[in-house]
Amino acid sequence: MAPVVRPRNSAGTRPSASARSTILANLYVIIPKGFFPQQDTGLIIAQSEAAQDISFQAMRERQQALLDAVVRDPAVESVGAAVGAGGGLYTLNDGRLFIQLKPYGQRPPIW
Repeated sequence: MAPVVRPRNSAGTRPSASARSTILANLYVIIPKGFFPQQDTGLIIAQSEAAQDISFQAMRERQQALLDAVVRDPAVESVGAAVGAGGGLYTLNDGRLFIQLKPYGQRPPIW
């Protein structure tokens, strides 16, 4: 029967692994989770996209309909929009919305 060979540093392996597991568990608990950031900047940047074969005029009309829907929200102060290539948009079927919310204290509750 062959003798069992143990690595020289085996005495420190278990405490090290245990310490790492404890640190990771603590980080999991204290790191914020969720889709939205903890701070409220009052700005939402959204992107819209339509079929690739859409005309510029049709995309403009769809973007305007989207703008009209967003502006009706009581938490929205103003909205800016861009359609087509340019400013970070690469094709005509892309649109971007810049939604400025009212100050936090003036917005209605979400729920």
